[in-house]
Parts: sequence; C-alpha cells; structure tokens
Amino acid sequence: MSSKFKKAACSCVLAGACAMLYFHRRLIIAAIKGEQMPEPSEAAKKWCPPVRRAEKEAAVAAAAYKVEAPAAEPAKTEETAEPAPAAGPAKAEETAEPVPASEPEAPAPADVECRYVVRNTNTGIKFDLKTDGGEVLATSEVYSSKASCLNGIKSVRNNAPGAALEDQTVEEPEKCKNPKFEIYVDKAGEYRFRLKARNGQIVAVSRSHDTKEGCLGVIDLVRANADAEITEE
Repeated sequence: MSSKFKKAACSCVLAGACAMLYFHRRLIIAAIKGEQMPEPSEAAKKWCPPVRRAEKEAAVAAAAYKVEAPAAEPAKTEETAEPAPAAGPAKAEETAEPVPASEPEAPAPADVECRYVVRNTNTGIKFDLKTDGGEVLATSEVYSSKASCLNGIKSVRNNAPGAALEDQTVEEPEKCKNPKFEIYVDKAGEYRFRLKARNGQIVAVSRSHDTKEGCLGVIDLVRANADAEITEE
C-alpha cells in the first residue's frame, strides 16, 4: 500500500473519531442540562453508525455525573404571631372597700316557738309570753288568783291577732280603736308597747327595746304566737 493511501486512510479515521467524540460530548452536555438530544452529524452517522448505542452511553454517562439538585425547601410562610397572653382581670383604679357582712335577719314569727308561763310572785300570780330561748316577749299585770291570770291569757289570745297598731312615737299619732297595740317611748328614751283589750284594759306589756324596729318585731311575734300553750313554773 502506498504511503499516500495510508495517509488518506489515517486522515479519514482520525476525522471520524473526532466527529464521534464531538458528538458524544454534545450528548453528555445535553443530558446533564436536560436539553433535547442533538441530531448526529453526517460525519458521525458515517463513521459511527450505532448512534442509538452512543446516545445510550451518553445518557448513562450523564446520569453518573449529573448532580441532583437539592430538594426545594418548602415556601416560608409568614411567621405565626405568638398568641397574646390571656388578659388578666382588669385592675380597678381604686380598690373597693369590703362590704360588711349583713346582720342576720330576725327569724320570721312563724319560725319562733313560744309559750305562756304562769308563775307566782311575792304579791300574786302573773304570766309571761316567752320564746323557747327564754326571751320574754310580753308580760301581764299581777293577778290575785290563777283564774284571773288565765283569763288574762285568754284576752291576749282573743285580742292580739287582730289588734290595730297605734304609733305614739310620731308627732301626730293616729288614734285607733281597741283592741290595739300602743307603741311609745318611755322616760328612759326606749321603745315599749302595751296591748289593750276591747274594753280598754291593758292585758300585756313589753320590756324596753333599743330600737323601734325591734319593738315592732316583738309585736309581730306576739300576734303570731297568741295561741301558744300554757305552762306553769
């Protein structure tokens, strides 16, 4: 073989090899960038017919060198505002003064148990209308006999429930008919009452009371307990 032919053959082989290498390089770059695979040149088709095999090899090479992109971070949302602390009770500008405990209410007349107590004195016999706690609500005059004392109790029973109230503590008291309770202020400046029967006779009187309200409360108790039982001492 002549030297000219050898030179020509070598040149053709070298050109084909260069074309094939160039095509492989383009395939690898396209695979890495994710671009569409380039069409092989005529020289590559001529000197490297198995183009599909070259494409496959280029894809494998690209997969080996391709650096996977890091996973996309989730989109940052707006920072969640911290919950505001629970509002405490509003402070009053001035501390209210403590409310004093109310005084216990007086028991209702129906809740108090009473009894007439007949007893002897140095000058005769009398009765007291007492609560079970021993408080004297009303007392009678002194009678000469037990029978007269029991008649006095009978008069209280008959007259007290429907007796009117004549308030003699006011400047111009309204006069009431008997039977009636008369509430008045004694010489010591304290409140008392007396119960008058229909005939005007005083059948029971009270002890002294510091307040008018207290005296009126005892009158209500006498009315409500007029039919109390009778005991003797």
